[in-house]
Amino acid sequence: MRAMKIFRQFKQYQILVLLFMLMPVGPTLAVVKDKPVHFVLTQQQWSVPRTAESVLGMPAIHNVMKKLADKSDYVLHIRYPGGEVGMLWASELNGWLVSLGLASSSIELQPGSLNVQEIELSINKIVY
Repeated sequence: MRAMKIFRQFKQYQILVLLFMLMPVGPTLAVVKDKPVHFVLTQQQWSVPRTAESVLGMPAIHNVMKKLADKSDYVLHIRYPGGEVGMLWASELNGWLVSLGLASSSIELQPGSLNVQEIELSINKIVY
């Protein structure tokens, strides 16, 4: 009788240990599934006269708008070149994206792109 009680307790501990070991796997798989998506907008692409049609025709903008359509649990990080010129470029891009229907609350501006002639666009899942 005592042996059965010990066996049941041991079995319960095995299940708890197994659950504890598997806990990190769930979030890890979610991160792999929802990896950030990156696009690059070059200064040359942005230098054309801007209209709604020309902005939506830019591959990076087209892809961002397509990926973010009806997705409120994602955020767009705009990493721009530092300095006043980079900030003006990012601000204008932000204005265009909002005018094209992207919620301003889902856009975050960040200085420090790797190339001074590029803006890096990164779509990331919001982690709650």
